[in-house]
Amino acid sequence: MVNELPTDMPSDYPLVDRWVISPNIRLEGDYLCYDPRPSDPKDRRWAKRPTARLLWDFAQLAEADGKAILEYACKWGALGLCRHGEISGIWWGRHSDDTLWDSRICEPTRREPLEDWRYHAEVFGDLLSLIERGRAEPIKAIVVTIEVNRIAATFGRLRPVLAYTDSGELALRLSGSSKEAGLASALAYQIMLFRAGTQGLYLCAGCGKWFEPRHGQHHNQSTYCQGCGTAAAWRAASKRYYQRRKLAKGKSNGRQTA
Repeated sequence: MVNELPTDMPSDYPLVDRWVISPNIRLEGDYLCYDPRPSDPKDRRWAKRPTARLLWDFAQLAEADGKAILEYACKWGALGLCRHGEISGIWWGRHSDDTLWDSRICEPTRREPLEDWRYHAEVFGDLLSLIERGRAEPIKAIVVTIEVNRIAATFGRLRPVLAYTDSGELALRLSGSSKEAGLASALAYQIMLFRAGTQGLYLCAGCGKWFEPRHGQHHNQSTYCQGCGTAAAWRAASKRYYQRRKLAKGKSNGRQTA
């Protein structure tokens, strides 16, 4: 029986809803740079559970300046690119300019060209457009689906893993292949979800487990499984209400003091 959540688990499994943001993300000329993640889990900063804005906002970076890319990366993390401009991690077969066919680890450079960010953002933006156009054309839809699966395998490096939940239970989750590439995994999953429409699996905003959506649920909103249900939604809404009320009260006190 699992009694305690292992503190080193999240660093080994960058789940599509939970990953560490590399520290000190900054611009150095035409490169997005960052430092190695802290060895102590207590010093790590975690990305918030993403909504569909993660994918849409990333696609807008195709023609963005360095400041906009930096702002996005500071919120969601780096892509985790290797020296080939691809997602770091374990590769099978020949990787770019390598000639040997075997398994190897291609480490992240922690120095990512802004042009590579724009290129990957353009790929996702084009794919979003193709998905929309392909819904009415069955033959084109098949081609788009194949491309989405390719992105999931090569960019997101998605694979199933057994991971501990916040309650200390083991659950089947989706993960990427590199500690630095949590953002890439989440983007790849979201493009798959967008292609699947309402047939995809959603993450419960209450317990974090996967579930099949009910009619009317959409992935750009906070969704809850049947176990958490409306009670969790009411708790979340109540929390947001009191946070807004507290913020408004603080602003009011500030005006009175002035």
